[in-house]
Amino acid sequence: MVLLAVIPLRPALGLQPYITDWHIDVLGRLLLTASLCVAYAYVMDVFSTFYGPDQADRTMFAFRLHGLYAPVYWGTIMLNIVFPQLLWWRGVRMKPPVVWAICLGVLVGMWLERFQIIVSSLARTQLQSAWGQYTPTLWEWSLLAGTIGLFLTAFLLLVRFIPMLAMAEMRAVLEDRP
Repeated sequence: MVLLAVIPLRPALGLQPYITDWHIDVLGRLLLTASLCVAYAYVMDVFSTFYGPDQADRTMFAFRLHGLYAPVYWGTIMLNIVFPQLLWWRGVRMKPPVVWAICLGVLVGMWLERFQIIVSSLARTQLQSAWGQYTPTLWEWSLLAGTIGLFLTAFLLLVRFIPMLAMAEMRAVLEDRP
């Protein structure tokens, strides 16, 4: 989220002297590290599912891999693990539009993960008579769009009225200049 906000605001507010390419490079490395941690968590989820004795967990995981919501699962894997691996290369990390696209992909991937956790868990419970399919309605899409709009409005108001850089940091930067 920080990179999603910083990359467009940097040229818009003229913050290139203060938020440099080095900052974006370091945040890209942090995103890569977080992606590797998420990959480890996903691998441990698979391991604990197949190592454990519960057949219902294996059935649920097979439904995630091959069932109705399999594109959501594989989209989560691609956006949260595979695409951020491009950040291993410094040339990629030094291109703000590419880093911004990867960050947007990770944000969508995390949203898909939440969707998968809630919807696929409720679609195939341990009680077969409760199995069903979920399709979002117009009102649910409207609620999602409204919350995104409310967040963006609050964020843009904060950017407008609260200084982006602390004055103490600005003084330190100005004092270091010749």
